[in-house]
Amino acid sequence: MLRMPLTELCLQIKSLHLGDIKSFLLKAVEPPKEEAISSAIDLLFKVGAFEGHEELSPLGYHLAKLPVDVLIGKMMLYGAIFGCLSPILSVAAFLSYKSPFISPKDEKQNVEKAKAALLNENLDGSTSIIDNKQSDHLLMVIAYNKWSRILQEHGARSAHQFCRSFYLNSTVMYMIRDMRLQYGSLLADIGLVDLPKDNLNQMNGNRKSNLESWFANISLPFNLYAGYTSVIKSVISAGLYPNVAATLEGVDPGALGGRKPSDVLFGKDRPRWYDGRREVHIHPSSVNHSLKSVQYPFLVFLEKVCFRLA
Repeated sequence: MLRMPLTELCLQIKSLHLGDIKSFLLKAVEPPKEEAISSAIDLLFKVGAFEGHEELSPLGYHLAKLPVDVLIGKMMLYGAIFGCLSPILSVAAFLSYKSPFISPKDEKQNVEKAKAALLNENLDGSTSIIDNKQSDHLLMVIAYNKWSRILQEHGARSAHQFCRSFYLNSTVMYMIRDMRLQYGSLLADIGLVDLPKDNLNQMNGNRKSNLESWFANISLPFNLYAGYTSVIKSVISAGLYPNVAATLEGVDPGALGGRKPSDVLFGKDRPRWYDGRREVHIHPSSVNHSLKSVQYPFLVFLEKVCFRLA
């Protein structure tokens, strides 16, 4: 119990009608801390999974059926509902697993150039005319789309060469493909997307390839807006809320409580970010880490890491 995410556990308690969450959990042999339970319940209210007196909302009912992080599950549900499932499946898989990029110590600049080159492309592989390159999530989508297209059209050797050229871990990319299929199938199990049932029994060895083609098909209802970055970013933002950080331009000055920005970590020439309670900093692996200016004063994230300076 101590290793299972409390938010998922709270959803299961309510879906099984086991009564008050805190009372139920505190009866365990090794119960979680009350503070942790309260934080999990508070998050579920903020996400919209709970309403009233810790009762499941329609959103919470569906989230309880998805064995994934609550925020990622919400993003997946919205991706299916708002017609951009394929890119959201990629983002969900990468966030659940890990970044596909490898970062050799002596090739940091080359890795950054590779990421920038990928962000110069549209979701369909054409040259990008989009002025917003400041998204790690869209980078994940573009990298996966290009890798998948090369794999399908030119085979595994070409896909592996693409990974080497753009500092991507080939093994991770195959894992992401499997996770996309798993997540898409979970949404099909709860009735949000359709599967080609007439063909599934005949797939045999080609099942993964056929399922991947199905979930990537932009003519299907759940993918009608899969090529619209504005829709994709909206779904990601709605899914990961309330995990939002803002620059000084996007923060109510009163929320800072008189605190002043710190120059200790990254100097004075980069935007300061706040999560509503404290100053936070962008991870060095992000495409936004070194930016001196940002197009929008907000960004969304899945998790924060606390560390101490030596």
